[in-house]
Amino acid sequence: MRELLQILKLVFQASATRCAGHARPGYRLSVVRATPDRYHLTLMHPDEKRLELTIAQHYTWIGLSATCISVCKRCTNCAVSKKRDKKYGLLRHKPTPEIIPWHTLCIDLVGPYKFGNPKKPETYIEFHCMTMIDPATGFFDIVDIGQKTADVIANWLEIHWLSRYPWPTEITMDKGSEFAAEVRDTLKNE
Repeated sequence: MRELLQILKLVFQASATRCAGHARPGYRLSVVRATPDRYHLTLMHPDEKRLELTIAQHYTWIGLSATCISVCKRCTNCAVSKKRDKKYGLLRHKPTPEIIPWHTLCIDLVGPYKFGNPKKPETYIEFHCMTMIDPATGFFDIVDIGQKTADVIANWLEIHWLSRYPWPTEITMDKGSEFAAEVRDTLKNE
């Protein structure tokens, strides 16, 4: 075994005398072993052939191709991200709900947004917004509301959405107290 390593060392030193077309002294075995790993990490995990071609631009030795293949096979990142031809199992078909424009309205409050310096009242702005979205068409509207109370929100909903567009069959909203009572009463009265 020791004789084989000495022979390989001599072969590596004798065959590794070319570096970018210039005569170089033989490479040490430690350099030959470390170079593919370093290139593989630096080049962000290329495949075996690309790694071999890149290293061959600067270094070469007998067994370069086999070394590049073994480096890529040992790499955990390459093994995890490798594309596999075999598919395991099938996903169940997810039923798509019927999409009807203007059927559903989603509303939510965002904010408060604060701009400026609170110590200087002339530069300080704080406001709340209400978003109204029709998920089927993707149409949305954003309204600046003055106060975050149920009656103000119900009024802005009526002025900015219900008076302009077809009335929705469903309204989706979070469980905030701003929506619950007044919005429901407004929709029932209309």
